[in-house]
Amino acid sequence: AALTTDEQFIRRVTLDLTGQLPEAADITEFVASTDSGKRQSLVDHLLDTDAYARHWARYWRDVVSCRITNRRSMGLTRSFEEWLYEQFRDDRSWAEITRDILTAEGELRFSQSVSPDSALVKQPGWQARPNSKGGELFFLVAHDTDEAEERAAETSRVFLGIQIQCAQCHDHFTEPWKRVQFHELAAYFSRIKYQQLFDDKKLLGVQLVTVPDREHRMASLEDPESFSVMHPRFLDGRTPDQNLGDHERREALADFIVDKQNYWFAAAFVNRVWGELMGQSFYQNVDDMGLRKEVILGEVLTRLTGAFRGADYDTKAMFRAITNSDAHQRQYRQ
Repeated sequence: AALTTDEQFIRRVTLDLTGQLPEAADITEFVASTDSGKRQSLVDHLLDTDAYARHWARYWRDVVSCRITNRRSMGLTRSFEEWLYEQFRDDRSWAEITRDILTAEGELRFSQSVSPDSALVKQPGWQARPNSKGGELFFLVAHDTDEAEERAAETSRVFLGIQIQCAQCHDHFTEPWKRVQFHELAAYFSRIKYQQLFDDKKLLGVQLVTVPDREHRMASLEDPESFSVMHPRFLDGRTPDQNLGDHERREALADFIVDKQNYWFAAAFVNRVWGELMGQSFYQNVDDMGLRKEVILGEVLTRLTGAFRGADYDTKAMFRAITNSDAHQRQYRQ
């Protein structure tokens, strides 16, 4: 297919990176420009806008919240989005963002109300913004029943692109994951639970509470009354040091996940971004990757994954690589 025209390109790349259409004046100026590097310059400009940070914060908010089971935490999604916006705005790597989410502690409060008579409200252009402090906690407090199991399943889905929850009750039927592996992953989250925050019976938010020495237990399939105590072990067989506290355990898990030897962490991000920018991900189900799953153009995914790891999980570098490519700039065939 032929390359896009300048008018087609500015519309496509602006929508892809910011979720917005370009202004008419920007289109006119871009088309009239004779600068041979104007497409690369446009990509760099868009990646430095607040609109880019806001757009991808909303995307990842939806990814994380789409399977929420603690409906009482739904009011905290805006705080999570605001926190994500700040991370993308400050150009933090995907590894840093992931680590903060998995090792979060403390509390997350609903946005504080502001009196309509406040001088702040009366300022021109003022808009209420949700509280972002503690927003990284949302991932861990978004589940209430079977907390450890759900956090393990969502950790695998969101950060590894692997659906492992099928192995909660039995060995996976179509993938190599064993039931014991699922529960060893769940063991990383056995010592935390969420608790609601109240002030004079008014719900203010939630907090993460540590339950010292609590271990995850896997029920026996033969005798539901019998359990095996599970100790943390990552899916590749690595284990954290013994006698660690809750936070140190989750730090070890984050280390294993963002390790550059872990192909799936980088591949999961690349697969999602490619799917959003190109209209089709390398794996048909964007969050259901695996050794036995069908992959389209696997060699392209492998090379982009290597580039993402080599750039220390720099999200903007990955967006640049894709949007500056001929593949992204081709016209659609009718």
